Amino acid sequence: MCILLTTNANKDYPFVLLSNRDEYFRRATQQASFHEYNHTKVLSPLDMARKDHGTWLALNPENHKFSILVNFREGIKDVINPVSRGVLPLDYVVSDSVTRSQFLNELSTNYNDSELLTKIGGFNLLFGDLKNNSFDIISNKNNSDFKIFTRKNEYHGLSNSSFDEPWEKVKSGEHLLQKLTEDYNKNDFIGKEQFVEQLFDLLSLNTLGNITQDYQGNFENIRNTIFVPPLKVRDYNRNNLLAGEYYGTRTQTIILVDKFGKISYIERNLHSSDDLNETPQLQSYEFEMK
Repeated sequence: MCILLTTNANKDYPFVLLSNRDEYFRRATQQASFHEYNHTKVLSPLDMARKDHGTWLALNPENHKFSILVNFREGIKDVINPVSRGVLPLDYVVSDSVTRSQFLNELSTNYNDSELLTKIGGFNLLFGDLKNNSFDIISNKNNSDFKIFTRKNEYHGLSNSSFDEPWEKVKSGEHLLQKLTEDYNKNDFIGKEQFVEQLFDLLSLNTLGNITQDYQGNFENIRNTIFVPPLKVRDYNRNNLLAGEYYGTRTQTIILVDKFGKISYIERNLHSSDDLNETPQLQSYEFEMK
């Protein structure tokens, strides 16, 4: 039950995005790094559990393209589709496409399949240009297309439901991000490090409590909490490399673009196995837009 929150209302950072990835803890994942995809340098984490080695977010430092994906949940059962939706963020940031229709046409051409999106699991995809601060949100579940940041002081959130039918966690997150941003804009003494910590605090808001059991029993409640604590999975199959004994928030990401064009990418990995005593790992990247 992932979540992303974003705004263009910060006085120092025209683009702010924060994200929680909720997933099985033992699902093989490579932390964010620069790597090549289709002969192009990309910054992203990678899902190593599927042969596609897709991702939920990707950034191209050369062309300023950024994309982030959240699954559209229709039930608790995991479905393996012929094409991984994790290829979409990577395909977008290395593409020549500018508009939504160009990107969708390019996908159909590259995969030689005009019905590609019907063979991919349900998704919501936010994508666009960090330099122009122009973004679209599309879904293969309702054929919707929303444009964001067309005016000043916008706040948006996205989780595993339709963009125009947000879950309670999204409404709460948008409200908290707005309050945090307005407080920041009134205060000249909040530095970047403190601001990042405030964003991580927002991402870590847990309204479920420290429950360590029954993922299935708490499935509906997960829609209401920004941070998902470790939830035990009943009767999981140890041989299933896509699942595990615990499910919850495992990776937190913050992306800032300041008014001078510097991009900051901060990632905090909370879990990479079913060992709940792991020490969180923090890494960051900074670079200028070209």
